[in-house]
Amino acid sequence: MTSSYDLSSAEAAPATGGDQFRNADHEGDLIVVAVKGTGHETFDNGESDFIVADITVVEPDPANRESAAGDQFEDAWLFGRVLFGQLKRKIGRTFVGRMVKGQAQKGRSAPWQLDPVSPAETDRALAFMRKLLAEQSTPPPAPAGGGPVEGPAPTELPADDQPPWARR
Repeated sequence: MTSSYDLSSAEAAPATGGDQFRNADHEGDLIVVAVKGTGHETFDNGESDFIVADITVVEPDPANRESAAGDQFEDAWLFGRVLFGQLKRKIGRTFVGRMVKGQAQKGRSAPWQLDPVSPAETDRALAFMRKLLAEQSTPPPAPAGGGPVEGPAPTELPADDQPPWARR
């Protein structure tokens, strides 16, 4: 019997979902959320619905040491029943809000939710995102002298020599 296992290149199991975003690490942060989809998975502690989103921290809560302005999370899974309810029908849309704990129901813990923000906070978030996206799409400046940043210098041919593909 021939084995199909290639043990020379065995890897650890891939992580589920995209970048890890923990609500508690971003409590009070002003964030931008681009909703990409929904999901449903079975975990060790039960089943859960979640939102798949790209998330950017615009202004971290000063009391929060876990996040910094400009932190980005791609294809992150957002958990929480209230969050799921807020965003499940909003695929393809982008929102500005604060990650907060809502009001606890009797006998339950407070749910995570995305709170609306003021127009001024929305304007700051949009200006931040425009600047961030412009920086990310701008190519790095060419190195001084016009040569490559790394790698060997190109081979120069004598003026009377032609490259191999141009010879007959």
